[in-house]
Amino acid sequence: MELVHHLSQQVRIDVPYIPTFLGYREVGPYVQLVHEFGTSYPHCMPDVLMVDGNGTLHPRGCGSACQVGYQLQMPTIGVAKNWLELRTYDDLPESPNDRLIRRVSSWK
Repeated sequence: MELVHHLSQQVRIDVPYIPTFLGYREVGPYVQLVHEFGTSYPHCMPDVLMVDGNGTLHPRGCGSACQVGYQLQMPTIGVAKNWLELRTYDDLPESPNDRLIRRVSSWK
């Protein structure tokens, strides 16, 4: 296997990091980058995309890799650097939106 092309882009993310909600921060830039790549190199679009983050191995079964794949309608593989273990949502940081986050996140 050989690397055919590498593309990266530095972006500013103003949304705070909240464990298990990484997709809300990073999916937009991933999707934008893949769209730009497809426009510049349509003959080089990958058959599968490896995403830095969890896929189905996520506490709710749908990590950022799943979200990227859904938005792009492309197969993805989640490649997380660390095991994500969140026993309860009490581990979430307190914020003004804490009740909303807890309500939305308890759908499982």
